[in-house]
Amino acid sequence: MNDCKKCQALLVEALYGELDPKEKDFFAKHTASCPACEAEFEALAKTLRTMDERVRPEPGREFWDGYWDRLSRQMEKEGAAEETPPSWEKTPGRTWGFLPRWAFQTAAALALIVAGIFIGRTIFSPRSVSVEASLPAM
Repeated sequence: MNDCKKCQALLVEALYGELDPKEKDFFAKHTASCPACEAEFEALAKTLRTMDERVRPEPGREFWDGYWDRLSRQMEKEGAAEETPPSWEKTPGRTWGFLPRWAFQTAAALALIVAGIFIGRTIFSPRSVSVEASLPAM
């Protein structure tokens, strides 16, 4: 099974004939003895041959005639869009995006600590007794 992993790592290099002699020898011996790896290699080789056979359609003359005009208009449009600063309402994430993640985590931890102290002092604190009430009557 370990040889299958090594063989699968070499599949792409084998397809393009880029294996060194030692790897090529290992690959040939393994694919001869392992039908699963041989089938995978043949399937990839068939896919590569199919892709090599396809014909790329060439754009017509009408495409190339107005190409530079369309390209320059698009570049001008993108350049103008970069110059205008984004409004705060449209990009709320950018206003806080410059802060690192740990800053938000620290702020949240501090808020929880402050809330805990407030709750502990107001709800769970013992009632205060005045000093005069605790003194014995004379």
